[in-house]
Amino acid sequence: MEKEVSNKVVVILVVVAVLVSLISTYLVTLYVGKVGTINTVQIQEKNIEKNIITPPQSAGYVGINIIPK
Repeated sequence: MEKEVSNKVVVILVVVAVLVSLISTYLVTLYVGKVGTINTVQIQEKNIEKNIITPPQSAGYVGINIIPK
């Protein structure tokens, strides 16, 4: 019984983790799509001019870029 219960708990935790990551990614892409489309392009152009390497923005990760003035 203990192994079956622990397996169910692990499966539930994995499913919850996947759902949370998908939802957060979806919300981030919605937010970035509505608010930051123009800003992202401008920031990328500034970073290219100043030779700053920006990390890729992948699923579940939002890069925080510090831009020196």
